[in-house]
Amino acid sequence: MKLLIDTVNEDLFLSIIENNRTLAFIHLEKYKHKSEILPSIYSKLLKKLNISTKNIQEIYVVNGPGSFMGIRAGLVFSKTLALVTNIKLYSLDNLSFISMGKEGKYYIDAKGGKSYIGTLENQKMKIEIGEFKQNSFINYKNLIDNPEIYLQKFKKVKNILKFKENYIKKPQIGGN
Repeated sequence: MKLLIDTVNEDLFLSIIENNRTLAFIHLEKYKHKSEILPSIYSKLLKKLNISTKNIQEIYVVNGPGSFMGIRAGLVFSKTLALVTNIKLYSLDNLSFISMGKEGKYYIDAKGGKSYIGTLENQKMKIEIGEFKQNSFINYKNLIDNPEIYLQKFKKVKNILKFKENYIKKPQIGGN
């Protein structure tokens, strides 16, 4: 079984996938305090299927750019789970995740009147920061119905201890 974790977008989304089929998912729209609830949501998801972490062979985590705390929550949780249980870890940048492999431009709010702009061309994602544009959103229904389209884009993390957050710009902590 595979665990998919998206904490970097506005929503919180976790799903369990087997044989290219979503078995169960939890989707909390516009959920802000992801780090506080992630472990309990994971437990609820396992209980829905009456399984344990032993049943999970692979973790797929969406990395930034996106919400600073969302990136931290998803990566700390997935890296810890992978290290403690020896589960394989896969990752994909958020703009590639949103694009689902379809060429074009995609936008994520970078705050301060700026957007992360991802341009997918020839199956290569170029990410830059530019003027704010309306956010592009993940189609969670499509993800639930067709998880294999998304999972095939993820890359295996070779060294979990050296795996880093994809912030793009330096996080602004505190005020100045």
